[in-house]
Amino acid sequence: RSNRELFILLLFIMVTSIGMQVSFPYLIVYLENYIGVSKSEFSIIGGAVMVGSAIVAIPFGILADRWNKKAMLAIAIVVSAIGGILLSLVNTLPLLAFTGFLWQAFSVAVSVASVAWLKDLLPEQNRGKFLGIRMIFWIAIPMVLGPALGSWLIQTYGIPTTLNGEAGFIPVPIIFQVGSVIALLGLIPLAFLHGRKPQPVEPHAA
Repeated sequence: RSNRELFILLLFIMVTSIGMQVSFPYLIVYLENYIGVSKSEFSIIGGAVMVGSAIVAIPFGILADRWNKKAMLAIAIVVSAIGGILLSLVNTLPLLAFTGFLWQAFSVAVSVASVAWLKDLLPEQNRGKFLGIRMIFWIAIPMVLGPALGSWLIQTYGIPTTLNGEAGFIPVPIIFQVGSVIALLGLIPLAFLHGRKPQPVEPHAA
């Protein structure tokens, strides 16, 4: 109860991370087997995404810290979700690189800004304990629920195929669409956050 803002932010981090994990683990398989991207072409897309993420995420985190974390996170989530949905609708190398950049760069920006905000909210006397709790919301739960949902979507809507002599399914665009919608649900807990930096507590006079 005394750390309500902190746990709402952790809920936001969990929901948006689940959204990303629905599709991200299957990205290479999707591009190679559904779109038909070669390994050299994928390196171009991956390079655009990695460079773009570095260019966007660092200044975004600085701007969010100086301006309004809540507003910046809302913008980044919406842009990332739009990028994920557009990624599911295109099939040319330039558009795949551009939409992949929007999807991943602004998702990384969300992580940078939300973790910076989280550190502002951590109670000084229990920072270690709450950093451990953060890993549950940020890593453990999303990496279980996200890929599980993605796998279910692929098995339900994917294209049956045989890869390396084993039956399987080719991922289809719906994993990016569902993942983006789930990430957008993070706007709900975000709406309950204030977005202001906590003020230092004045020491009591003796």
